[in-house]
Amino acid sequence: MTLFAKLNAAFLFVVAVVGVVSLVILGSDVKIAERLDELVKHNIVEIASAAEVAMQVQRVKTGMRELLLESNPDVGTEAEVERSRRLVEESLVTLRSAADKWEAAIRSDLDSTKDDDDERKKPESEDAGASTRQAEVDELKEFLNLLGDMDVFIRASGTFLEMAVDKGMASAEKFQFFEREVEPISRRLQHDIERLLLETVAEAQDEGAIFEKSLNDNLILSVVSVLFSLVVAVALAAFLARRLAKPIVRLTQVSAGVSSGIMDASALATLPKPSDEVGLLVSTFQTMVERLLQTQSDLKAQSVTDGLTGLANRRRLDEALGGECARAKRSGLPLSVAMIDVDHFKPYNDHYGHQAGDQCLKTLAEVLARFARRAEDMAARYGGEEFTLVLPGLDAANARQQAEAVRQAVEEADIAHGKSPLGHITVSIGIAVVDAENCMGPVELVKQADGALYRAKQGGRNRVEVVEVRPGS
Repeated sequence: MTLFAKLNAAFLFVVAVVGVVSLVILGSDVKIAERLDELVKHNIVEIASAAEVAMQVQRVKTGMRELLLESNPDVGTEAEVERSRRLVEESLVTLRSAADKWEAAIRSDLDSTKDDDDERKKPESEDAGASTRQAEVDELKEFLNLLGDMDVFIRASGTFLEMAVDKGMASAEKFQFFEREVEPISRRLQHDIERLLLETVAEAQDEGAIFEKSLNDNLILSVVSVLFSLVVAVALAAFLARRLAKPIVRLTQVSAGVSSGIMDASALATLPKPSDEVGLLVSTFQTMVERLLQTQSDLKAQSVTDGLTGLANRRRLDEALGGECARAKRSGLPLSVAMIDVDHFKPYNDHYGHQAGDQCLKTLAEVLARFARRAEDMAARYGGEEFTLVLPGLDAANARQQAEAVRQAVEEADIAHGKSPLGHITVSIGIAVVDAENCMGPVELVKQADGALYRAKQGGRNRVEVVEVRPGS
């Protein structure tokens, strides 16, 4: 055999060896891609199911709060109560269905992890597989514990639905049951769901890192084995690393922000969105975070806003009064607080019905909102037919002038009231004015304004009474 033939045979042998190695590496990459595709699908189902469960728990809780309010004869009608009850029941059914999907996804992921363990050969792979499988088992155990709490929550919700439509049961008793039986378990349930959801995201991070490392190892081996003669194989490995690893790495970074409680909507816009399962995972994760952000925003707004009138509610009023008292002491300016009560409102409700009463309160709220012009002014619903105006910086004379303008504007609204001596809706207003040096706490300030309101009522209604608070008064 000539030297050329030997060199040619050696070259063909090297090419054959490189080709076999390349095929082995390529087959390994294909298996990784297939497993990653399966992982993505599992994570999509788990994250989507968890998000749906969390959303349905919140909907049930919000619906029961609305039902609790509407079951009060002075607030809601039977039709509203029945509508809210049906919505809660539908949410409970959806909650159970989403929980079943979540459980099925977790069990499927556990089975898939076990199958992967059977195929692993390297000791470090076996250790990683055991760790991953144990994490899946722990997740299933935690989920089964969560299911127990969910069953308790569903049973408590069912009991509450029966109580809500019981006309013979006092509203206070219903509220006590809600606070004692429903509220604690719902908070624990939401906390556990959020924890499991974050653990699922963290698990996706860990598994993504494992696959990323495998892809990078194969990429290095491809470069070493193929060298310059297999540029195509190197390009394929680089393409796979870019196509699969880069979106997962970026998703891992954003997921870390979510797990740390830093949910910035602008970060979501930087996520890559390839048109494959990874892109679907990214899109699902982005939708979940956007819903969480929107839910947080809605809950925050609802917690400080009166649902009927759109004005600030009692909670927001108490916070604002505390801040305004402190600001008055710093600025040296007076602080005026007006308590406003609708005259003869009960006869109005009895004569025209509660829906007309609600509309009357909405109209009055619109009138009051016009007089809270400055950024520091606040119009709030104190409760029932009582409203409050917080007027920082106004002394007694200016506060009286403002209150008289409010009273006159209500009369000009000309809301018919057949049971009132004047034939239309009027309001009585009591104002407490305190200077910066004598500014007391919000509770005492409201008490003084309420006393002035009482005097306005006793003085014939449809009038304004002002009290300038002095030390010891």
